[in-house]
Amino acid sequence: MNAQPNARFMVWANGDNVPITLRPGQSLSWSGGGPCDEGYSNTGFTAELDASTGIVYLENWYDARDCDGRVTSERRLQCHVMRLKAAQNGYGHPFPDWQDVDHSQRDYSAEAAGY
Repeated sequence: MNAQPNARFMVWANGDNVPITLRPGQSLSWSGGGPCDEGYSNTGFTAELDASTGIVYLENWYDARDCDGRVTSERRLQCHVMRLKAAQNGYGHPFPDWQDVDHSQRDYSAEAAGY
């Protein structure tokens, strides 16, 4: 019986490339942010390795308020462990070949104005 390998990949967090290692079945969460000049800005992610499929799921979220009001977004991505180094970011680092599973965004001020 072959054991599922760990998933090693890079994510963007805290303004830098951060290496992540997930064991099969493990999940990892990170969040950061706080007050800023015009309000607040918070972001985070949860990464999980599905041991039965070899797929890494990444859920990103963003919640901010500034002079234009509140905006939020969420995105769910997936990548098979064999494609975790198949793409490159803008700095030439190998990055996962993420596939979009689902996403949403809200602009609360635009919604209140009827857009």
